[in-house]
Amino acid sequence: MAPGTVVRGGTLVVCNVSLVGQWQSELKKVINSDARLKVHQYHGAKRLKNAAKLSEFDVVITTYSILGTEFGAAKKQAEKAASKLAWRCESFDC
Repeated sequence: MAPGTVVRGGTLVVCNVSLVGQWQSELKKVINSDARLKVHQYHGAKRLKNAAKLSEFDVVITTYSILGTEFGAAKKQAEKAASKLAWRCESFDC
């Protein structure tokens, strides 16, 4: 894979924190050894935060809490970046 390439097509499972281990256990039960799917638990303080590395997994299991926290952080970062941009109105009613 070329540097910077992001592979798409994995599955994201979002569940309550109490079910993360259960999802991992169930996946191990139903996945036969020939499938070799790579499963990653994305939660906890030391979670993998590299999109390119995460794209190497077929299934990523995370929690509602992590999803909400990271969405909020990404939104703040995007708003901060947007506030530094020069805005220009191109409409006639400005």
